[in-house]
Amino acid sequence: MKKIIFIFWILLIIGIVLRFFLIAGGISLVFFSCAALVLLYFFFGLFIFTGRDVSFRKNFFIKSKIETEQIILSIVIGVLFSISLFGIQSRLRVHAGADIILLMCLFSILIFLIVVLCISKASFILIIRKRLIHYVFILVVCTTLYLVPNRILVAIKFPNRPEIQKAYMEFLNNPDDKSVKEKLDVLLSEQYQN
Repeated sequence: MKKIIFIFWILLIIGIVLRFFLIAGGISLVFFSCAALVLLYFFFGLFIFTGRDVSFRKNFFIKSKIETEQIILSIVIGVLFSISLFGIQSRLRVHAGADIILLMCLFSILIFLIVVLCISKASFILIIRKRLIHYVFILVVCTTLYLVPNRILVAIKFPNRPEIQKAYMEFLNNPDDKSVKEKLDVLLSEQYQN
């Protein structure tokens, strides 16, 4: 399972780089790898973050005893990572509110890490130490994407289309305004018809 997650993280980072360099296929790679990581973290968070060996070969069983606290913490961090990856995907697709999702997930994961380190129970520290690379990846990617301004992401999404960029920025600044949304829809439909 470690190799599969590592491969999807590498694909996600490659997709982000392709997206920023305006190379075709970047957003598809980001969508595919984020979706796969969301499913893995959400459904298999218990096995990923407990640091215990899991065998999927002949019979599905856990080779060692897991404490109840570890199970709860592993499920919580799996859900937080799933939401974070959804925020990464939404931010790269320049959806309204994606920066709020990223900020919420960053604070949630940091608070989770601080609480676990303050408890300083050996089994809790094991959850963090065994899977430290997951925390580093998610914190670095979320922080980097949160710090990238919307105007840059819009310029990447709509290169050489300043009128669409301007309308999209107005929409992101005021997503509840119907007239801005209608203006953006007209411009987007014109672009996709051409």
